[in-house]
Amino acid sequence: MSQSVKSGYGDVKVPKEAELDALFEQVSNWNRWGADDDFYLALTQQVGGPVLDVACGTGRLARAIALAGLHVTGMDIMPA
Repeated sequence: MSQSVKSGYGDVKVPKEAELDALFEQVSNWNRWGADDDFYLALTQQVGGPVLDVACGTGRLARAIALAGLHVTGMDIMPA
């Protein structure tokens, strides 16, 4: 069972390691590499940089573009 701790925001549930593992697995399934990522990575390599990745989310594609040696800037409405 998880425990709660007091904070300035009230009681905060502290998940156990098994709960964190299950959550990580679930989130990892949402953020898998797909055929569209292959397409956009190949396209950026074909046309070169710089690249602007709008709505980059976690930055998975922007990171792959940078690792391919291109200059890339990722932006998203949500903070990192």
